[in-house]
Formats: sequence, C-alpha cells, structure tokens
Amino acid sequence: MRLEVTSGTLVTVGRALQVEQTVVPELALGPLEVTSLRMNVMDLSQWENDLGAEIAGLIGMDVLGRTNFRLDYEKRELQFGGEAEEGIAVAYDRTSGLALAEATVQGRRVRLIVDTGSDLVVVYGEGWGGQKREIRSGVSIAGTEAAREIEKADMVLGGKVFSGSRTYCVPAGKALGYDGFVGVRALKLRGLSFDRDKHTMYLLN
Repeated sequence: MRLEVTSGTLVTVGRALQVEQTVVPELALGPLEVTSLRMNVMDLSQWENDLGAEIAGLIGMDVLGRTNFRLDYEKRELQFGGEAEEGIAVAYDRTSGLALAEATVQGRRVRLIVDTGSDLVVVYGEGWGGQKREIRSGVSIAGTEAAREIEKADMVLGGKVFSGSRTYCVPAGKALGYDGFVGVRALKLRGLSFDRDKHTMYLLN
C-alpha cells in the first residue's frame, strides 16, 4: 500500500511490544467510512496458517464501535445498524476500546476482555487451582505464551453459570485493569450485539 511506517508500542499480556504503525487514509466497511485510521503493522502469517484463510488485517472496536452492530455466530454474519438485542450486559469503555465483563472464575472475581473471535477463556497470573501438568504453547499478538489448562473452571457471568468452557491459565500474563479474556464462542453463545449510545455490549444466549 506504500504507506509510511513508524515505530510504536503495543501493550498486550502485560508486556510492551515494539511494533510498526501506520495511518490508513481511508477504510470502508459496510456503512462505516473511517479516515486517518492508525493501525499496527504485523505479520499475520501464523494466524493465516491456523485459520486456513488469507487475512489482510484485524478490525477492532475502534472501528466497529462507531455504530450499532450484531455478530451472529450461527449465520456467520456481521449486521450493522438496528436496535441492540438485550442479553448479558457488558460495559464498553470508549477510552480503552475494551468491553470488560465482570465475572467469577473458581470463586475468584475477575475482569475479562470480551473477545469476539476466540473459543477459549484465559486468565492471567498465579494461584489458579485444577491446572493440568501439561504445558501448552499459545499464540497471541505478543508471541508464544506458556499456558496450562484448568479443569472444571466454572464461570459465573451475568448471574448465569457456564460450565465446560476450555479455560487456560497464563502464569506470566499480567495487565492493568483486566485479568484475562473470555471468548464469546467459548461460552457457546449465539452472538452479541452492541449499543453505541448506551456504551453496552450484550452477550446473546
């Protein structure tokens, strides 16, 4: 695209990464038209290999959060506009660009980023019980992370109990303001909807 690239910093999994950044003059997605969009420039080849599809880029809530939308996992559709469908309400912080769910895992209160693409629950830090001995390598934007699966890690979210979700602990992970992330597909939810005016994301059973 012949865009000017500069160096920058991205904080993820509690680590500051040196990354390349650029400004995309214009991006159009459905009814959304965004100008002068700052984006990170990264190698997504590992993601392409894992998913078996070409990936030009990853779009986040800094773009999607400009309008109401609904993500339907059953239909595999992203629908723009309309009224947000109510479900489990999660507050969205425009400053950080994160939807943070207040949940309980193993009786421990946590704040988890709502991840629209993952089918896992991941918690950071030490002290989680029921961990399997086997150490696995997980791939994130920050690179490869050592993780252990947690057995029978029930989660309480929005007054509902979710059992059987694949849950992993990343002992080295640490971040200010949140304790990990929860994939919408990990909870076997049918989708999510977003209300821009209410700054609220709804997880749909």
